Amino acid sequence: MTELNRLSLLTTTRGLGRAWALCLTGALIFGGCADDGGTSDGSTSTSTSTSGATTSGGSGEATSEAPDSSTSDGVDGDPGPPPFDLHRDNVRLLPFAIRHNRLSLLLDLPPDDPVFSVLLARRFDLGDYDFSKGINPDLTWTTSRMANWVAAMRPVCGSAPMKARYPEFPLDLAALMGDAYGFTPSPADLEPYEDLLGDAELDEATRYETVCLAVLSQLEFVAL
Repeated sequence: MTELNRLSLLTTTRGLGRAWALCLTGALIFGGCADDGGTSDGSTSTSTSTSGATTSGGSGEATSEAPDSSTSDGVDGDPGPPPFDLHRDNVRLLPFAIRHNRLSLLLDLPPDDPVFSVLLARRFDLGDYDFSKGINPDLTWTTSRMANWVAAMRPVCGSAPMKARYPEFPLDLAALMGDAYGFTPSPADLEPYEDLLGDAELDEATRYETVCLAVLSQLEFVAL
């Protein structure tokens, strides 16, 4: 099974949630997510589009010409699918404190538990605020914020409390999804995980982490 297929199996929720799970989990595990140029401080960074044209600093001017479609990665001149569209303007994150509290309740841990150390260290990268320092809340969903969220969830998914409460997938997948989202998942919600859980190319640790990260990165958990 290809990495793209593995990622597509993480599209478990309705609407945009499917796209977000793909990008969020892929950001650190498989390294695949289209860059929207966002950085934690709100500035733009240099990015390269799928056409090969490079833009810098938000000026919109290409520093190199896009390759002709006949030499692209497509077949027989087909440029292939369009760049992955994140539609991030359509997503509004829950405030950081609420996302943090959801994780605390999910694992029955105090908010200052070391399991959340990476999360707290990246709180401003994840949209938290401190008006005394001139830092305003930012609930938009940039790709840099996605990657920071996945990075913060890795110690959560690898923690002893997580594995004690949800020791085995798929056996405990419905329980994790139900506790995280507040509703009982339907067979349709669970079905996209089946191939992933049965993929012999993944070792148990990677399979567990991938499933856990996908569940905790769905819009049902992080967004309004």
